[in-house]
Amino acid sequence: MKENDILPEGTLLQGKYEIQQLLRTGGMGYIYLARNKNLYDRLCVVKQLRERIKSEAHRQKLEEEALRMSKLSHPHIAMIIDRFIESGYSYLVEELIKGKTLSEVFKERQDRLEEDEVVSWAISICDVIAYIHQEGIIHRDISPDNIMLTPEGSIKFIDFGTSREWRYIAAGQTAGMGKFGYTPPEQWLGKPDEGSDIFAVGATLYYLLTGFLPLSASLLIGNGAQTEDYYPRFPPIREHNPRISARLEAILEKALQLDIHNRYSSAIEMQADLGRLSQEVTRHISDSEGITLPLDQQQVERRLSKASDRWRTAASAMQHPATLVPLTICILAAIYFSLLSPIFGGGWAPIPIMAVSATAAVLPFLYHYFKEHSARLREPGTERDNEMPGGEG
Repeated sequence: MKENDILPEGTLLQGKYEIQQLLRTGGMGYIYLARNKNLYDRLCVVKQLRERIKSEAHRQKLEEEALRMSKLSHPHIAMIIDRFIESGYSYLVEELIKGKTLSEVFKERQDRLEEDEVVSWAISICDVIAYIHQEGIIHRDISPDNIMLTPEGSIKFIDFGTSREWRYIAAGQTAGMGKFGYTPPEQWLGKPDEGSDIFAVGATLYYLLTGFLPLSASLLIGNGAQTEDYYPRFPPIREHNPRISARLEAILEKALQLDIHNRYSSAIEMQADLGRLSQEVTRHISDSEGITLPLDQQQVERRLSKASDRWRTAASAMQHPATLVPLTICILAAIYFSLLSPIFGGGWAPIPIMAVSATAAVLPFLYHYFKEHSARLREPGTERDNEMPGGEG
């Protein structure tokens, strides 16, 4: 299909799908926003394969694969609602999903995605992968570009309508295809397996938390793919992002093994490890008022409370007349020295006044601060600094 063959706005397909605009162009086809005239102009997505159908056998394979994908039913997969052939081209119609791809989210957050949030997404992603593997489908094209985050915070796979399986059949190609950085060696060699999707999930998480994929300089400057592009080696993730936990690093190292036999045996197994990690991160305890807070958050709350107490004690000591009067004299002398002395004279005379008054302010401040601080520590229920949370000092 040539660029000038792109469907213009207003084109009506199957007598009901009215093309509104071209959303984007992919390697295998075109993706349009359309209205379903038979369903009160409801918006939908129409995907058109670039290549014309070559033969009856080719058409039959496309139909079989489209039928298999249209039977997928999962809350995290955009639903395929129709499939048809028109003017020699094959089309799929999907529900319109509102939101942003994970690639877009990553760019908008300026590389500041947190581990707990990405792990939560990963658990949902693994749930989808486990489901399609049970249905006998290998995705082969998992990346942040084809996974969306809805406004409600839910994950949605949006490109099953242009999944690799369908693309191979459409283009009459072998399965030795992939996306640099997300594709493991066996898939490049034309032997994709369920473990290939595990690798792609690991690479997706790695990218979202680091912005890094190991591509050669030659590829990046457009000189073609090199050996390392086909066999990527991911250094431990904490080399790029020290904030990542050792547990997640271990999970990703297992998922990103170049030898498929050393990876997770299934998406369910990887999901289980991610679930255990999520439970550890979000482990909760109840505070004295019955409000549930994460353990590390409770420790932060304790420290903030202690800091607040110290500030209140310092403010009280500062307001004592024995502190306030000499401190005021010191401030006035400093103002005179810096601003008025050059005009009215006096030279260095204010310096001794500043020194004496500052000393006179510090001594009563310290006395009253420690006096009040000691009194607060003797109050019932006050926790000393050297006490462990929940224990005795």
